[in-house]
Amino acid sequence: MAKSEKKGETKNQHYVPQFYQRYFSKDKKNIGTYIIEREKNIPSAPIKNQSSSDYFYSENMKIENALGKMEELSKNVIDKIILNPKVRLTPNDQYTLYVFTIIQKGRTLAQANFIQEHANVILRTFLKKYCQLLRENNIENDLKDITDEVLDKILFNFKQPGLFALGTQAQLVNTCIDLKCKILINNTDIPFITSNNPVALYDQFMERMGNLTYALGSQGLQIYLPLTPKIGVMYYDPKCYKLGYQKKTYVEIIQDSDIYELNKLTALNAENILYYEPDSITEHALKQLAIQSKNSKPSSRVGALPELKSSKGVIVGAYDISMFCKLKLSFIKELPRYKAIQPQDFDPTKHQFREIAYIKDYLMKIASK
Repeated sequence: MAKSEKKGETKNQHYVPQFYQRYFSKDKKNIGTYIIEREKNIPSAPIKNQSSSDYFYSENMKIENALGKMEELSKNVIDKIILNPKVRLTPNDQYTLYVFTIIQKGRTLAQANFIQEHANVILRTFLKKYCQLLRENNIENDLKDITDEVLDKILFNFKQPGLFALGTQAQLVNTCIDLKCKILINNTDIPFITSNNPVALYDQFMERMGNLTYALGSQGLQIYLPLTPKIGVMYYDPKCYKLGYQKKTYVEIIQDSDIYELNKLTALNAENILYYEPDSITEHALKQLAIQSKNSKPSSRVGALPELKSSKGVIVGAYDISMFCKLKLSFIKELPRYKAIQPQDFDPTKHQFREIAYIKDYLMKIASK
């Protein structure tokens, strides 16, 4: 690979695009920033320094350039929505917005940290089991100082976690192609906020079922992305929910409580940083959202699976611990078929995944031919 391909002009790589952040800026240069853990408000922070890191993805500019082209296409679509959020998008525009949303979910520091945590749990679980087996077979050698406390400090070394997160997400794009999409129009005086991890996954159906986890292929999945302080987009499982009027491609939100709930979801999903249009929301309101986020967010996003014995040995693994915040939205209704299912009736073999979760690999093979 040529040297010019390894080093490029774009050293400071944004995992939340600058064009997107500018939708929450008055001067297109600065954005309101709130640091959750420190409860610190910065009324105006330079966008060029937000949600970015030196060579976050790679020193190979091909990746940064490819993302730049996707962002350019996405910006054109979002600008159309801003101009008239009630207009029906063309199929190409719909797909562009969809791909931007799904890729954005996987290209952030939050996703890189999540993958790191997942790898750490699996590695530590494996090493603990390995040490246990050695002790059981009296092959201790120098294991006396290797305690669980020591093993819990071991980290899996990802050289380029941002690139790995992006690559993993790119393989999952088709997983949510069956979801329907509606534009959310905020007709209240309360603005949408966003974060350094702006695409939020949720699943009100799984929450009602008391299920611990949900993922891209889950039944009842919802994906929310605020686009501006006044416009958002939500993808949802059409077999499970109804959003607003069926024939409309948009939902007009008039209740303040709905905006608070969506902002609560954004805060829950944030990786410690909230963004907002300067002077649009009070510091007190931001603090309340931060407190809600800290109270609802699980201490760990990954748990170790119980050991599974097989003919070839013991299988160890990990599972995702999803985030819930008792989300209540007046414009979303469960359809009768799913509303009738009660927690005691929940059957993972029937109710856990959407059909596409089973056929997406087949679809990917067809698409690649």
